[in-house]
Amino acid sequence: MTADPWLAGLSVLNLGLGVLGVSRARRWARRRAGRAGWRALVRLVPYAMPVALYVWAATAAPRG
Repeated sequence: MTADPWLAGLSVLNLGLGVLGVSRARRWARRRAGRAGWRALVRLVPYAMPVALYVWAATAAPRG
């Protein structure tokens, strides 16, 4: 048994989900058009914190 049929099935699934996402993007953008931009930035803060912590730790670490 090879992995080729599984990979082909996953590729077809991925393609279908991608087409679905592209087809829904216009409706999603229309719903979000009236919202304030600062709200989107506030929602990204939890995702940016680990990156900022890593950069801070990498630059603050003593180099020897």
